[in-house]
Amino acid sequence: MDPNCIFCQIAQGKVAAKRVYDDEKCAAVLDINPAAKGHMLLLPKTHAAVLPQLHPEEAGHLLVVAKSLSNALLRAYKAGGTTILLANGAVAGQRAPHLMLHIIPRFEGDGLGLILPKKGIAPDDLQKCQELLLPKVSKAFGLSDDIVAKWKVTVEKMPPKITEANADQKTPRGRPEAQPVQDNSKKEVDLDMISRLFK
Repeated sequence: MDPNCIFCQIAQGKVAAKRVYDDEKCAAVLDINPAAKGHMLLLPKTHAAVLPQLHPEEAGHLLVVAKSLSNALLRAYKAGGTTILLANGAVAGQRAPHLMLHIIPRFEGDGLGLILPKKGIAPDDLQKCQELLLPKVSKAFGLSDDIVAKWKVTVEKMPPKITEANADQKTPRGRPEAQPVQDNSKKEVDLDMISRLFK
């Protein structure tokens, strides 16, 4: 805990806040400047300004708690969804010197503007991004070269980009045709089934 950090003091209960959850590792309070009614701030009790400073076990715990808080928001406000946002660094929109997860109930037409733009990228540039990132990810997780090699997909093997011209080629369920995965032992995720969990 940083005694000079107001968010550490809020998390520890030393500064009054509208608390909605508390355990030994984190606390959730209502945002006093909410993007929507029910907007929560989930704060680790250990001081960390940005995510890389937080112990992996605590980071994992935050996500588990965020999952349950998100579910509580969906039920309490009959929300259509939630946005769980972590702004990691000032350039990413972080305004406080303490890491926090924003958990915000979402509704159709709420105008919050948290939808990411789709800028598009050339297949060659996408491959360059992968080539730049794989060595860093490999080092961060201590992965062997043979594991990382399995993830490399050449431009020629990439599925076609969905455009207006080919968007009408859909399955009977109204989704673009699924592309086969490289590892056939893995099961495909049914996105329709997942979306029904939120209704």
